[in-house]
Parts: sequence; structure tokens; C-alpha cells
Amino acid sequence: MRTPKIENFSGAQLENIFYEAPNDTTIGGRKNFKQIDFTNMKFDFNLSKTSLAIGKANALSLPTHDRNGTERLNHNDIGAYILKEQ
Repeated sequence: MRTPKIENFSGAQLENIFYEAPNDTTIGGRKNFKQIDFTNMKFDFNLSKTSLAIGKANALSLPTHDRNGTERLNHNDIGAYILKEQ
């Protein structure tokens, strides 16, 4: 989940979230995901090698497999997909 950092938050604990500066939002998706193309409406939310989400998740709160069915093993990446080495 991408969101600007909340400065005064007194509610429930949130895990597996990485924060971006609001002025970085337009380019944020391009550096974190493989393809964000609003012009042609093509999106690939698999992680890019430059993603801030790689290795940042709490392993105790992750599902055992990602959305593609790939076992996470030691991939503690935030999001629906783990980074696949190429």
C-alpha cells in the first residue's frame, strides 16, 4: 500500500506499508513496479529491482505465497508479488 506518511497517528498498528513523499507520488509507481503506463493503460504490479518494498515486510504477517502462487520462502517483500530475479 502506498501512502504519504501520517505524522500524528494514534489508531491501530499498520504493518507492511512503505511511505512516499506526496510530491513523489507520480513517479513512485514507476520506480516500485515493473510497468505503470497510464497513457496505454498497461500495468504490471510485480516489483521492480529498485522497489522500496523489497525485503521490508514483517515475515510473521505475510502469506506463505504471493498472488502468482510463488512461495515466499525468504522473500519478505511488501505487496501481492515478490521480486522475481531475472
